[in-house]
Amino acid sequence: MEVNSANAFFPGTKFDKAFTTFQRRVCGVVLVDKSIFDATGARIPGYDLIGSVMTGAAVLIDFNYILMCNHTFKSISTAGGNSAMRDGKVKVVFFNEITAATVDSKNPVAETNRPFCLLRGDLEAWVGTNDSECNEDFAIVKIEWNGADFHKIQRSVKLPPPSFSASSLTGKNVCTILQYSASRPVASITKTSYSTHVAMGAVTALNQSPSDEFCSSKKSIYAFAEHNATFGSSGSAVLNEAGELVGILCGGGTLNGKRQIYFLPLDQIYSCKQVSKGITAGQHLTNIFNFLNKTP
Repeated sequence: MEVNSANAFFPGTKFDKAFTTFQRRVCGVVLVDKSIFDATGARIPGYDLIGSVMTGAAVLIDFNYILMCNHTFKSISTAGGNSAMRDGKVKVVFFNEITAATVDSKNPVAETNRPFCLLRGDLEAWVGTNDSECNEDFAIVKIEWNGADFHKIQRSVKLPPPSFSASSLTGKNVCTILQYSASRPVASITKTSYSTHVAMGAVTALNQSPSDEFCSSKKSIYAFAEHNATFGSSGSAVLNEAGELVGILCGGGTLNGKRQIYFLPLDQIYSCKQVSKGITAGQHLTNIFNFLNKTP
């Protein structure tokens, strides 16, 4: 099931219009300055390419960090290295009903209605085991806000507790806040360039090992859900009916004869032992949860 964001609600479910409108605020699109792509002269794996702009998706998990796919993050590193992030050439834009004419503005003033932050993976980043997208395809990356732009959002996504288990999702509907590019629309739907869309479907399988262009076989830790997505959506938020972030979309595949999305459940990040800055990814995510849920 796919719907345009202007009508992104599902009557008779907890994923109603108020829910999806609220959740979309924490979901952003990753934009890489076109000069980075121009310098490489070739397509970078992990990105959908619209004109000269590379895109991906991310979700705000804390004032200081976003969660995205490792294959997207590695694409940025391959194309521009730490210098691109250090020089402010990689942004995450929220409220992103934006057009192809404005996505790559070099003047931040042109995007004052669309809060954004700079991706600072040159300073801090936690990724999956052995830094391989064939394992846990995620990256927790440090950000820096454009002025007081966080206050236009005023929140980060709701994380489940570290005790969360993906087994609780079996057969349940999940809501995915997707990012789409204009060049690959879902059939019969006219979409705004780089706009946010919503899909809903039941979780059909856990502990799967899907294959994609990056890996002939991923680690057997992924879940499938019965709806579709398209290029540009990697890193999109997957939410349960309680409004908790239960995973990030990593790709699409065929399961039991049906085209479905697959996502990395959040318990796999909580348990990840990959170390950065002297702390594991799982402990870092746990610390974020504890900080956001501490009693005043």
